[in-house]
Amino acid sequence: VGQSYTILALPVWTTLIPGSPASLGYNDTQGMLTSLAFPADAVDSTTSVTLTPSLATGAAGFTFAGHAFHLEASQEGIPQPGFAFGSPVTMTIQYSDDDVRLVSDESQLALWWRSESEWQDAAETCNPASTYTRDETNNVLSVPVCHLSLFGLFGPTNQVYLPLTMRRNP
Repeated sequence: VGQSYTILALPVWTTLIPGSPASLGYNDTQGMLTSLAFPADAVDSTTSVTLTPSLATGAAGFTFAGHAFHLEASQEGIPQPGFAFGSPVTMTIQYSDDDVRLVSDESQLALWWRSESEWQDAAETCNPASTYTRDETNNVLSVPVCHLSLFGLFGPTNQVYLPLTMRRNP
């Protein structure tokens, strides 16, 4: 009683083999699909990729839009921190109207990745930076990325801060 819980989907994984395209996807608890499309030249040695659903909080002026996940790689069972793909991997996120109810401008919805100290735009993980494909009618966002991290979907929000005053009764 008086407690709330967030249920997250279980982690999913795939093994990438050099020269073979692959995909990875999971449905969240609303049935919304997050999918990754790996091109044939994404890796130069056999690599396991694991996607673990997560939660996130945004920076001031932005709100979390209900989708976050850790993307990790390992080779022969050894974690590969800082792993970068040989070619961009396209991440496609389907979101619900409830996910963006606090977003003030859906056309600015973006996938961010978490560096050690701050959130950054996932489109900038590639050089040159990639571009977003947004389908606001069907609530789908896609962006090519080039490395692994914690990713989260965020959008601008209108925040109002009201001062708190206290009155003391004599």
